[in-house]
Amino acid sequence: DYEPELNALKTAVRKFNPEFPVIATESGFRSMTAFPDFARIPDFARFQAAGSVRLLLIGLANGLEQFYLFSFSFRDQGTGYITTLMGGPDNGFHPLPSPTLFAVRGMIDRIYGAKPVRRIPLGNDCRCYLFDRGDVRVAALWKWSGEPVTIEPGTAWRNGRLYDLFGNVLNPEKFQLSASPCYFETTLSADALAEKIASLPLL
Repeated sequence: DYEPELNALKTAVRKFNPEFPVIATESGFRSMTAFPDFARIPDFARFQAAGSVRLLLIGLANGLEQFYLFSFSFRDQGTGYITTLMGGPDNGFHPLPSPTLFAVRGMIDRIYGAKPVRRIPLGNDCRCYLFDRGDVRVAALWKWSGEPVTIEPGTAWRNGRLYDLFGNVLNPEKFQLSASPCYFETTLSADALAEKIASLPLL
């Protein structure tokens, strides 16, 4: 949750050069060699996918001009970075796409070309940023601290579509809010969507 640090850095930079770009990366989380059972996604890969997208969303919502995933490496063996899971003896050490790639694509499908509008307060444990794509508004929300919670907004959320981290459609009337961001997409105005988000029953 680096929003305060990011904005402090931007303020300091702008004092010396208003045009100086502020760019971020995901800090080079390492993804270790994949397990022999390639049908199973390792827990660390799920963590990296959700964490990378959270960093991206916070950065984009707070005016970052560019964001780079650390490496897209096809090394023969050993370790990879974020975007790939390195294979093992069972597949000739061929790289495998990391869930991070699919999670970033899920985010791009929702907010590509969108303008950040504002952050919607959701208490200390949750985050929500509102984006405007022109034809629709998108709320990206997640619970970054503590255990996941089940949210039941009921029929009030029928006027939009809810997507999970990877772009799968969820039931907007009852869903789980966790460390993996989800996206609520609607034709409602920004103010109306912000009001809906702020009224979510989080407890």
